[in-house]
Amino acid sequence: MKKCYAALLMITAVMIPACSETDQRLASFQIHPDFQIELVASEPVVVDPVDLKFDEHGRAFVVEMPSYPFPVEESRVVLLEDENGDGVYDKRTVFAEGLGMGTTTMPYRGGLLVTTPPDLLFMKDTDGDNVADVREVLLSGFAVENPQHNYNGMMIGPDNWIYAANGGNSGKVYWPDRKEEAVPIRGDDFRFHLDNKTFERIGESAGGYGITMNDWGHIFTTHNLDHISNLVFHGRYINNLPVTPAHTLKNISAHNDGELARIYPIGVQETRVNHPEQSGYFSGGCGITYYGGGAFGEAFNDNVFVCDVVLNLIHRDVLQPNGSTFDADRGREGVEFLASSDRAFRPVYMKTGPDGALYVLDMHREVIEHPEWIPDEIEENLDVESGKDKGRIYRITPKSGLAWEAPVFEKNNLMDVVQKLADPNKWQRDTAQRLLLEWEAAAAENALRNLFKTSDSPQGRLHSLWTLHGLGLMDAALVTAGLADKNPGVRENALIIAEEFIPKDPSVMNAVLKMAKDGNPRVRLQTALTLSVQDQSDANTVSALAGIAKQDADDPYTRMALVSASGDNPLPFLGTLLGEKKLAASKGGQELLNSLAKVIGKNEGETHIAAVVSALYETPGAADQTVAAVLDGLAEGVESRESKVRRNQSLDQKLTGIEARDEVRVVRASLRLRQSCGLNPTPRQRQMLKEIAGSVEDPAIPTAQRLDYLDMLAFADFKDREDVLYRLVGTQQPNDIQVAAMYQLAYSGNPEVPKKLIAIWKNVGPQARAKAIDFLVYRPSNHNVLLTALENGELTVGELYLHLERRRAMLFSDDPEIRRRAEALFSDGGVVTRREAIENMRPALSLTGKADAGEAVFKELCAKCHQVGSLGESVGPDLTEIYRKSPETLLYEILDPNAAIEQQYISYTVKTTGGELINGIVARETDTEVTILNANSVSHTIPRSQIKEMYSGGISLMPEELESGMTHQTMADLLAFLQRTQ
Repeated sequence: MKKCYAALLMITAVMIPACSETDQRLASFQIHPDFQIELVASEPVVVDPVDLKFDEHGRAFVVEMPSYPFPVEESRVVLLEDENGDGVYDKRTVFAEGLGMGTTTMPYRGGLLVTTPPDLLFMKDTDGDNVADVREVLLSGFAVENPQHNYNGMMIGPDNWIYAANGGNSGKVYWPDRKEEAVPIRGDDFRFHLDNKTFERIGESAGGYGITMNDWGHIFTTHNLDHISNLVFHGRYINNLPVTPAHTLKNISAHNDGELARIYPIGVQETRVNHPEQSGYFSGGCGITYYGGGAFGEAFNDNVFVCDVVLNLIHRDVLQPNGSTFDADRGREGVEFLASSDRAFRPVYMKTGPDGALYVLDMHREVIEHPEWIPDEIEENLDVESGKDKGRIYRITPKSGLAWEAPVFEKNNLMDVVQKLADPNKWQRDTAQRLLLEWEAAAAENALRNLFKTSDSPQGRLHSLWTLHGLGLMDAALVTAGLADKNPGVRENALIIAEEFIPKDPSVMNAVLKMAKDGNPRVRLQTALTLSVQDQSDANTVSALAGIAKQDADDPYTRMALVSASGDNPLPFLGTLLGEKKLAASKGGQELLNSLAKVIGKNEGETHIAAVVSALYETPGAADQTVAAVLDGLAEGVESRESKVRRNQSLDQKLTGIEARDEVRVVRASLRLRQSCGLNPTPRQRQMLKEIAGSVEDPAIPTAQRLDYLDMLAFADFKDREDVLYRLVGTQQPNDIQVAAMYQLAYSGNPEVPKKLIAIWKNVGPQARAKAIDFLVYRPSNHNVLLTALENGELTVGELYLHLERRRAMLFSDDPEIRRRAEALFSDGGVVTRREAIENMRPALSLTGKADAGEAVFKELCAKCHQVGSLGESVGPDLTEIYRKSPETLLYEILDPNAAIEQQYISYTVKTTGGELINGIVARETDTEVTILNANSVSHTIPRSQIKEMYSGGISLMPEELESGMTHQTMADLLAFLQRTQ
């Protein structure tokens, strides 16, 4: 599973009384060489900080959360002040308390909005004592559960809506005077408008702590492993559409290692108590922040910073446009923007200040993971509340420093406030826009229009447009001027504003249609989205959409937008695309046609479905892949509808005409559509199913064609294909065949599959095994069979790679007998098969090792299978970056190699047709051959045609009892060598 519940949100701070002590603590940091870090607040002035916001006067309001991890104390908002002007906050005033598990705040109308589930509160001080005396519930219904998953991260967008992150707890949200209109937020982030009491889900939530926007309103979120995702566009555009994926949230990290993003903590690392394989990778992503302060230099524009609260660092991502979305590249290779060797440094949130500095909130806890995700046996020895009396706030600036000047926004000087809409600092721009709207400053209209016409700042032009819109002063001429702006971000936002003006003025629609030829892919995407909210599409609209499709059909999010823009009647657009032969034959074009067909299959009757099939039949030269894509789309749409499609003779006849192609992909797709529409298979289809059952195993047939056969075989009765499927998951088959056959077995619903899979387990290949393990572990109905196999030795615990979630699937079963049997095999704390050996060697962890001596140990015992830098052989895992793991974790892995084995390092034995036995790991597989690498780094490549049998006993290539003859000091030396940064 991708999830890691290694702490997210909460933070604590620590006060530093003496200057020397402050210097000592700052010395634990490594920061980008162009920057400096300074402490600006610490306990007792601030404790447990999780959010910081500056109001229009520059006053710092901090949300403190002493309730983490247990909701015993309630959150509060404190006002921090620097009374002596030395740049360090030295006074705290509790602005509001009794805020439950409150997470974030935001300045609003002279007071503050505060997220305190189940409510959103407005709080204000009206008598000047810096203590709130107004407390009003504006929204309610947010769920109150695990504190690290409460809703959070309020921010105001350029479009004047307030945005927030779901956090994962969800809820049913309502306005107090309209409870009957509660909106279930499910798994979505959301936005709301307080003036007109509107609440909307905006799309799939990452489920983490934090949400941020760049200058143009593009949204970025974070959650644990997926440290940076982009909500490509709002979910409102694709509501109820059968598109794939069903949401627009995209992980944009361009530096992932598989599913994880490598990061670079410093200092001695902690032992990971739930997912040791995640050591050195993002697992506690939170506090995502788009910088936008304008004071760090050009290289730091379009930068996003993300905290990892587990690994004590702040990571920098540089955004690069990539089609409709972005790539997030590393700021620097092999090193973080900020990292600390202090294991109690827990950065949870960042904020750009009025001065352009980056402020970092440190919760400062010894233990940050929520106890729910710490095994009980380990939690007994931890103080999960240590640090609840501490907290720190740091300020990051260029080395040259940044002067602090209190911001000035004067209601009687609107011209000055309008000019701040073009300020280099996003905080200044956002604050100016918010205040102009709160003041209802219609008198600023001329200044705003002049700013739009004359400003060299594209951000200034953007904010002037949205401010005029928020004041109700926008008109069609200004919209069309925005559409003609030289900056794509301004044009994109003007398209969003145009949505409400198209019905009022034909000139706006004409201008929008021209945007289909815009040179920027993001603008073309928004053009399709803007067209999608219009009541109907005509020939001009279809032509514009086709133009976008020709440029951007390979982009999955633009395809979604085009499907949405095709409206209630996608047939004309589908027909137009079929006529564009080059487009229709492309992969992206086929995906688009498939999606359009899905909409028709889901929403339309049999007449429309027959019309699509007829269009396919009548399109000369349509590629087989194109025909199959459309038929598959129709079938999938029909399968998802609530009402059945009536049997239709015309459809039957038209499908018969299509099937004359006799191409397996077309016949399979047609068979699927027949089945979904209640039509009988043709005699030819029945015959093909019989023929395919034999051909799918023929190694002389190309793998791609065999996969097509296997896809069609899925429509045969399970009893007629199960024997074939069990043979196809064997190691003599190409990987893709094994995995596809395993998928069919897992989703067959046949109760005998688990037993039969385990019976042939030794002959199942690594990739198919990975799918099978999830099938066996995550389906409770399989647990009895799985545990029996572990108990009698048919399977080993190690080869199942039982990380925390896999263990808990059985340890936390609703069936007490399953729990008892699982507990006899492993614990919540982990899998240990050589406990005595580990305990005997544990004293090595308290010794000081010598890395140079450890290098000699490595050469003797490890180098024939492992590589560190240029030393050793690359058979097992490369250990060059193994220093990211703690000494204790390394000790476990050295002494107990069979406790948890990744699939690629399980040892296999190949028996050839000539009688030769070859043992090692599977280093490489192709459709025609397998390469085995043994413990001496000798590789053997065997043609699949010469493999008589290939099987595994479920153990690692790494031998047990490696410690034989090693002293405690020898082990300490080896650990010191492995932990030395190469």
